[in-house]
Amino acid sequence: AATVQVDSLAEADTEGFMEGVWSVAVNGKAWDKKYVNCWGPLFNADGTLVAAEVRTGICEYSIGVNDSIWTEKYGCVWEPIFKPGTDSVVAPVRIKGSWTLARDGQPVWNSCFIQMWRAKFSSDGKRLAAIVSNDFGRWTIAVDDVPWKKTWGDMVLDPVFSPDGNRVAAVVKENNRWTIAIDGKAWKNDFEMIWNPVFSPNGSHVVSRIEKSGKKYIIVDGKVNNRPFDMLWEPVFSPDGKNVLLRYIEDGKYFREVLPADKLFG
Repeated sequence: AATVQVDSLAEADTEGFMEGVWSVAVNGKAWDKKYVNCWGPLFNADGTLVAAEVRTGICEYSIGVNDSIWTEKYGCVWEPIFKPGTDSVVAPVRIKGSWTLARDGQPVWNSCFIQMWRAKFSSDGKRLAAIVSNDFGRWTIAVDDVPWKKTWGDMVLDPVFSPDGNRVAAVVKENNRWTIAIDGKAWKNDFEMIWNPVFSPNGSHVVSRIEKSGKKYIIVDGKVNNRPFDMLWEPVFSPDGKNVLLRYIEDGKYFREVLPADKLFG
């Protein structure tokens, strides 16, 4: 699927543009309806549905699903997502100057925020999180309609659920220093750079990579392993959580190493 321009426009033809010349094409066939703009088409799990952000007027936005749009129009929308195991679509929407989450055109959260984006479901679809802001320039994560108390000023990246859905982690940045926050509590140490959190299969441990003085290190539950790497890729747990695959460059050589998880956890 892709966003496509279906009608040509002359230069400076703003009137024609506002009538709508954009649509979504799936396998080369465009939707019948045309919009002022379309963004970010997304398939559901079995590939039978496509959802996208659509702009229906100069200040009106909605979500389109297989060429049908939600009845409600909004001041703005962000990327839609499908609820796992269903055909329902959830997206951040702007209503009367504030943001909340809507599902199939109806608000699903009671809280409103001055900004919201990057909504994510847990793998079973029972929990829902998003990046939100309640104060200008301050960001946090809201989970099931409840924002974390701690906020960060530089950046908050996408929420990451543990496999069982009970915990949520995110990369956060304050004063140009990076760390990871889990369930609203940040690790005590911060770093030049940090990468996405990786939960162990049972959700009890969080592993990531950090950069310090030009070298890469493994960090586990906030504690930095003292072994430096020239380059380090995301650790991968075995399905049973007993082993961890490390991929790295050390002394100019590429390695793949499988470690017992207990050794990594110390």
